[in-house]
Amino acid sequence: DAGRPLPRVSLAFSGPEGPGTQTTDPDSGVVSFGQGAGPHTVRFSREGYLPVWRQETLVADQTTVLANPRLTPRAERSVPVTPLGGAVIEDGSGSVRIEVGPGVVTQETALTLTPLTSQNLPALVPRGWSPLRAFWLESPTAFLSPPNAWLRPEGPIESAETAALVQWDE
Repeated sequence: DAGRPLPRVSLAFSGPEGPGTQTTDPDSGVVSFGQGAGPHTVRFSREGYLPVWRQETLVADQTTVLANPRLTPRAERSVPVTPLGGAVIEDGSGSVRIEVGPGVVTQETALTLTPLTSQNLPALVPRGWSPLRAFWLESPTAFLSPPNAWLRPEGPIESAETAALVQWDE
């Protein structure tokens, strides 16, 4: 089903007339929305998938097609973490390793790590940027301090290049 429209995706959008919601067609996965001319922010979501955001300025009497939002299936495996024991979670390839130390959470919870690629990021990156490694870490409990992360880039970082560690925040 890769590359095909995903049916029954929920859209939560804000535009010139305020917030709104819609759902994509159950057969085609297509939806038409808009609140007139002006900037719109759209959050695409579906149970079992990670959400995706898009921003676009709509023009009156003109059809605009948003950059394809690719919803990624949420990883099924979670790792329990306790206030006293902490936890370690890795992706299947060993390219991402997250360590949550003791005292980082106040109650027992679970961590879910979903690897991402440049094709399924939650938002578009600035022009000229290329992700070297991407992942989505979920915890229903807030961290008291940041976890440690070990990341192996997908390619080399040359001495003349600059790399940045960037966090997506809804």
